[in-house]
Amino acid sequence: MRRIFILASIAMLSILSGLGSNADVLCMLPRSIYPKVVLVHNGESSALIVAPQKGPFAEAGREIQGIIHEATGVSVPIRPPKNVTDERGLSLTPEAKRANLIFIGNLSVNSALFEPYVRRMLVADEDDPGPGRFKIVTHPNPWGTGVGLVLIGASDAEGMRKALREFGRIVEERAKPGELVLERIVLPGPDPLRDAVQSYWKRMARPRNEDMIRGFKRAKSMHLGYYIARKLFEFTLITDLGYLTEEEVNDVENSVFR
Repeated sequence: MRRIFILASIAMLSILSGLGSNADVLCMLPRSIYPKVVLVHNGESSALIVAPQKGPFAEAGREIQGIIHEATGVSVPIRPPKNVTDERGLSLTPEAKRANLIFIGNLSVNSALFEPYVRRMLVADEDDPGPGRFKIVTHPNPWGTGVGLVLIGASDAEGMRKALREFGRIVEERAKPGELVLERIVLPGPDPLRDAVQSYWKRMARPRNEDMIRGFKRAKSMHLGYYIARKLFEFTLITDLGYLTEEEVNDVENSVFR
């Protein structure tokens, strides 16, 4: 039985390799842990700012660029939505999915948010977060390629001004010359999924039992299926929250199916 499984896995990998490097194919594979979004590294930009070309949200994109440049000495390029989406404007291009993206505004003014919006990765529109309010959210590794998304969102100009002040504070705290790395951010307000996982783990009598680790290792060594995706997502969250030791994380990451 094990031999059949190995042969089937090899055949599946051969098929996937023949499909090229399409990001949708990569999303089918197990994801490694990338809890941080790297915007500037070793004195070079590893991100793109995606902002409208006109209006107050376009100016916000330039202000974000200035905030990062002042803190790191590095200028992050600005791209209009049409430069990072396909001809229909419904999907981000494969090239865009290989970069860390900083989205400015909301879906009404920034059409590049369409795919993250409909996939519920990043949500901002005329009603959410609402008049005079803002949200700053990171989404690490959404495509399974090691890059992440950042939303500096607002429904109106007043909310964007507040978002800029908050983002400036975040950058001031975390940046250094030639470097800017953002860990998980959900501002303002709670992160319901994160809070639910924290509550669940606090109630567990044995948060590091062998059966749980075995389940993660089994999922990590396989490739397809809802159960596997759910277990890997749970593993990512639990690792991000610091509930596993470094040794346990490495044990799962280096696992093979047994």
